[in-house]
Amino acid sequence: MKHSYKVTIALLTYNRCAKGFLKQSLEAALGQTLHDFELLVVDNHSSDRTAELVMGYEDPRLTYIRQPPGGNATASYIRSAHMSRGEYILFAHDDDVMEPNMIEGQLGFIERHPDLLVASNNVSLIDESGRPIQAKLYDLEEDRSLTPPNTSKGTWKKNYGCRPDTPLQEGTVCQGRIPMAGNAGPGISRQRRYLDPVHA
Repeated sequence: MKHSYKVTIALLTYNRCAKGFLKQSLEAALGQTLHDFELLVVDNHSSDRTAELVMGYEDPRLTYIRQPPGGNATASYIRSAHMSRGEYILFAHDDDVMEPNMIEGQLGFIERHPDLLVASNNVSLIDESGRPIQAKLYDLEEDRSLTPPNTSKGTWKKNYGCRPDTPLQEGTVCQGRIPMAGNAGPGISRQRRYLDPVHA
């Protein structure tokens, strides 16, 4: 299969326009040091100004996809995989802020290790204002490689909607693309965690 891009960034969103989270996520994605990517913004039928915000960007790499009402995150993952034109696919969320070299670091790592099925990265946690809460979510001293059983690079089977640290399960074939999870390996992204005011 001929791919149009090296990487597809699938940015899943729902009603994150008001506090500026989606705008920060979009700008961090579009500001990556690796430029050979497409950005699919998959909107789970937001009722805020998401469409207006996304369509205001004039970047030919960006495509806005509005899901029908009543959908869920799993449907957005599947739609992203089917619409993807990249050799690799990165699933990200509207409260993630990628560091500028995150994709370049992940891609370099996975290409140096062609037997890998998934590349993921560490996460630093930030609050709603972007202030650091925790420097690293995963306490890793070095990159780790996991080889799930009964899977192959050409037919990566996964359970859409599972967390990156969940074991791979029998499920939908991802059209031969190599997934790059957006959350423990090279690179870093900042991910928002919301503090419960009762327990903060």
